[in-house]
This record gives sequence, C-alpha cells and structure tokens, in this order.
Amino acid sequence: MPMGKKGSVERKEVVTVRKTTSASEVSAAMENEDVRTVVVTDDEGDIPVGIVTDHDLKRCAYGPSPSRKTAEDIMSKRVLI
Repeated sequence: MPMGKKGSVERKEVVTVRKTTSASEVSAAMENEDVRTVVVTDDEGDIPVGIVTDHDLKRCAYGPSPSRKTAEDIMSKRVLI
C-alpha cells in the first residue's frame, strides 16, 4: 500500500457498515479490516449517512446498554461528501 503523510498507510477500499449494524459487529469489522474508522451507510448500503471511529466505540463501551447500540446510535452524523 502507498504511504501517506507522516508514515500512515493509505487504503483504497472504504470499509462500510449499515446503520443497523450492532456496535459489537462494527468493532469486529474494524478489527478484521485493521482500520480505525468505518463509513456508515443507509439500509440499502448505498448512501453514506455517518462515520464511526474507534473513539466513538470507546465512548459507547462506557455508556448505558452498549450491547443494544447500533452504528446509527454511535456514529457522527454530519458527513460532508
């Protein structure tokens, strides 16, 4: 993979999850793909509606009922395209 600024590795593929994906599944996808962020899409998987970061997952883990949270519950919703 090409190297970006400050030695970071750039990916060409974007990792996505649907907004109904559970927080634990989001965490597993991030770990499996070795990424710190995922784009959240609508129910059809076509339109980006938010983004979840590793920081969002950490906040979710310490909040109420983390096992019931979905990507939509924990994502940042103001996505600029």
